[in-house]
Amino acid sequence: MFIPRYDGSEKIIIFSGAGLDILSGLSTFRGKDSIWEKYNKDIVCNDKTWKKNFCVMHEFYNILRNQIKSSKCNEYHYIIKKLNDKYKDTLINITTNISDFFDRLKIPTMYVHGKITKMECTACGNKFEIKYKNWDCEKDRCPNCNSIKGVKPDIVFFNGYAWLYTYMRRAFEYLQNPNSKLIVIGSSSIVIDIDGIAKFANCETFLVDKNNRKGYNNYCSNPKELEILLKNKGIL
Repeated sequence: MFIPRYDGSEKIIIFSGAGLDILSGLSTFRGKDSIWEKYNKDIVCNDKTWKKNFCVMHEFYNILRNQIKSSKCNEYHYIIKKLNDKYKDTLINITTNISDFFDRLKIPTMYVHGKITKMECTACGNKFEIKYKNWDCEKDRCPNCNSIKGVKPDIVFFNGYAWLYTYMRRAFEYLQNPNSKLIVIGSSSIVIDIDGIAKFANCETFLVDKNNRKGYNNYCSNPKELEILLKNKGIL
């Protein structure tokens, strides 16, 4: 998703993490009973070691892909859909999540850490969709160059390069406009310090979380509260 430099206009920026998908029955990556408590990220999600753990890595993402396939969009996704339909070009939807629920609802989205339904060939640079197909680490190949060992999920691994961060930071520049809005849902603020960004924003900010972390103007903890809040503010 290309984001032009800040031109003084106002935007509604939605920023979400894996917590957005909890109501869809999916686990977060951090915290109690999270994915990184069950799996070693240095084996399945490290840019320096994934080739050494090639089949284990692919099996991990096959499991996640199947979980996402069998899950459905939840109330948060549909609220974002309403906002997208209402504001269209004014809205920027950014997620650190790797599920494809936004695609299912046809919401243009900046997947800053990539998406689990796509693969990347590090041998030739080809990126391609596989949807919910299980990847056979011994047989499946890049459709462009026929590589086996060069293919990984199109996801930013730890120690990897997150090239969309440049456009994400451009999007945050629009928070200088006092008429802009920042809505944060399901983000721990650990990988990307969205709390710090909200603290210094010149516009109204919203946090959807069970804990009222400092730096926001508005707080709520579930989809119903968020919908009521946005309606009361004249946003939805």
